[in-house]
Amino acid sequence: MHYDITTPSQYHTALVERLRVNLVEGLAIESYDEWGKVEITGPTILIQWEDGYPGQRQNDGRYNHQFMLTAHCIIPKGQPNALLQAVDLAAEV
Repeated sequence: MHYDITTPSQYHTALVERLRVNLVEGLAIESYDEWGKVEITGPTILIQWEDGYPGQRQNDGRYNHQFMLTAHCIIPKGQPNALLQAVDLAAEV
């Protein structure tokens, strides 16, 4: 699938869509800002936009922008082998 991505929000939307297609069915994908506001009842990824800053200038004078994203892979504690499930999910991401 091809995406015409020109903004961070478009990247976020495409990222969530591709994660949903390629990972565990029923996987919840939320913003890290929702931590503590949503009930986590199953495998969940919280996407955190941690850092953003202008990068080096391109040959045409425009700046690249660099962003750091973190995918927090969460499995509820009540799940059997929750830690290993979280590690497996992180490896899959």
